[in-house]
Amino acid sequence: MRNTLFVKTFDYLEGENYPDWGCNFETFTNSEMIEIEALGPLKNLAPGKSTEHTERWYLLDVTEQPESLKERALAEWIEPKLQSLGLLNTPIS
Repeated sequence: MRNTLFVKTFDYLEGENYPDWGCNFETFTNSEMIEIEALGPLKNLAPGKSTEHTERWYLLDVTEQPESLKERALAEWIEPKLQSLGLLNTPIS
């Protein structure tokens, strides 16, 4: 999986109440794993009602690596990949 880029997208709904001080995204890492958790807004549901939370996952083959792990280099490396998926309307840089 060294040459694979994982991209996960999900919506943020403006004006909704999110857990953990308004966050819709949390991560956790240790030496064995990385957790990438998307959070939906908090909802009170009546019996028999439901809600929906959609994640979109993309796996991209990548042959070249970023020239460094600094923010600017990563942005320049990932920008064309996000554009190819139709996920970027304005430049990152």
